[in-house]
Amino acid sequence: LTFIHLDTKKGIGIRDPDFLEAELDSRTAEVTLLGGYRVVNDGPVNVDLLAGGRMNFFKTTLQLDGPNRSLDGSVKQSWLDPLIAARVNAPLGGKWSFNAYGDLGGVIFGSDITWQAVATVDYQISHKMSIGAGWRHYKINYDHGDFLYDVYQTGPLLTFRTQF
Repeated sequence: LTFIHLDTKKGIGIRDPDFLEAELDSRTAEVTLLGGYRVVNDGPVNVDLLAGGRMNFFKTTLQLDGPNRSLDGSVKQSWLDPLIAARVNAPLGGKWSFNAYGDLGGVIFGSDITWQAVATVDYQISHKMSIGAGWRHYKINYDHGDFLYDVYQTGPLLTFRTQF
């Protein structure tokens, strides 16, 4: 699950004196659900192959205000991307481990392409739960009619994992 909220409000200096302030609000959510099979389970390193989908939700609103008039508009889209993925887990000693995850999706329907790569160092809290910290690279390109969502995100992340 990923949720991103970007919001800004500021007085602006544009050519039209009717507009003195602008507010932009953008919200993006992604929910990924995967099922998989462990293909390597014989040694200290585990390898899982996974398949499923990622549901994407996007909404942006823009509001322009001034003494003589106001304008606003919004764009809202949602789409599903099929995914294939792989995950590798390797012990580092004690309750520590290294995880690498990658997925590739879209292509068939949904996004033109979407992919991500994640690497984390994790600490095992209990038999079924762990926390971690790492880095994520994420790319998505969705082009539908007049709507283009072409985003690349990279940065640190914190993780909580549990098994059912």
